[in-house]
Order: sequence, then C-alpha cells, then structure tokens
Amino acid sequence: MRVSDRPAPRLHPASRPRPAGDEELISWWYDHLPRAARNVPYLEHQGRAYTAREVKAEVARGTELGKVFRERFLRHYRERAPHAYRVRFQGRTIESPVPGIYGGWRKGGIYGRLDCGSGKRILPENRVFFLTLEDAVQEGYRACKCCHPEKGPFRQE
Repeated sequence: MRVSDRPAPRLHPASRPRPAGDEELISWWYDHLPRAARNVPYLEHQGRAYTAREVKAEVARGTELGKVFRERFLRHYRERAPHAYRVRFQGRTIESPVPGIYGGWRKGGIYGRLDCGSGKRILPENRVFFLTLEDAVQEGYRACKCCHPEKGPFRQE
C-alpha cells in the first residue's frame, strides 16, 4: 500500500482544545486520565487522601472542599507550565487562560505533543505553543515523527 493510498488519520478524541473555564479544565483533565488512575489517591487534604474521581465530584458540586480542590489544582497546574500561556492561535500570539496542548520548535518548524522526548530537549527560547493542531499546521509546522501528534495530545499507554 502506498502512503498516498492510506486513509487520513482520524484525530484522537483527546485532541480537542482545552476549554477556557476552570471547571471545564478540571473536567478535561479528568477525562484524559487513564481509567485506572481515577481511583488512585490523588490529593491529600486534612489527613485524608482523595481520588481523582472524588476531586472532580467535589468540584462539580461546588462545596467548600470542592473550592479548596479547585484552587489547589489550578495553582499546581499554572506553576507547572507558566510558559505555556503564550500560545499561537489563528495566526497570532495570544495570552491564553490555559496552556497550549502542542509544542513546537521555532527553528525546525516541527510541532508535537508536550510529553514527547524530542520536544523536551528544545531550548525554552526556541519553543512555541499551539492551542490546536490546526493552528500548528496553519503556521507551517510539520508533525513530529516521534510522537505523531495527529493521534492525540497525550499518549494512552
């Protein structure tokens, strides 16, 4: 079978962009957890360990505990990837309320998933972030051959 005869790859359902709202972001995070990780202790509060499933439920209910979880989650999330808030979207650099899903190498014109080993070696000053796959392609970047970002933003192992 020739490469041109192959059907175009379907986008993984996880490749939808991250939502802008905080509650939607937590829901998005939960949906991308492997099923086995949802019932594993994730967050500790006042001596009790809560699973990801319990964290999501408390946030959805809007309880006081849910508000604590929401603030801790968002603080942790923003501290881990503060550089990802400047992203390329529809041909311009914007300040995004959520980090970009895809990372790119400015000098090489390659984009890929943020968990790709090749992408982790890119110097910070040469990185660019994209909210969607379409934005990366529109900017003229090609897909990484190591992580195949067209299959989704995160590896499902």
